[in-house]
Amino acid sequence: MRNDMAPGERTAWVQMAVVAVAYPAYVAIVLVRAGGGPLVDAGYGGVLTVMLPAVIGGVFLLCWILGGFRGERDERDLLIEKWSERIGHSFVLLGGAVALSLALFESAHFWIANAILLGFALSAVFGGVARIYAYRRGFDPAW
Repeated sequence: MRNDMAPGERTAWVQMAVVAVAYPAYVAIVLVRAGGGPLVDAGYGGVLTVMLPAVIGGVFLLCWILGGFRGERDERDLLIEKWSERIGHSFVLLGGAVALSLALFESAHFWIANAILLGFALSAVFGGVARIYAYRRGFDPAW
């Protein structure tokens, strides 16, 4: 990673990299555990319980190692952070709305949990893309 990179951009890269590894790994493990049978019968709870704290801890640790928490943050950094979080949070809300709909239709817990997880993953990816875009291409606070 570049040394002149803003801490917020560095954090976005780390979040996206960790999610890009962790989410496909989770999906692969669940598919293997399903063994060609119904996905709702796959043992997903333990994997999910381990993966979420591992992702959060991994992002925190890598940000700390790569200096994602160091550096001065100015008003532009705060505006970019706020703007990109709005984009990311929209996917958390979408995942929650889908999960709520699935719950209302009495779907299996598997689908509800995975709708929420997918919302979290998409939030990290799209929020990170928005943050990196704002740092690389410029950010107009009038947005």
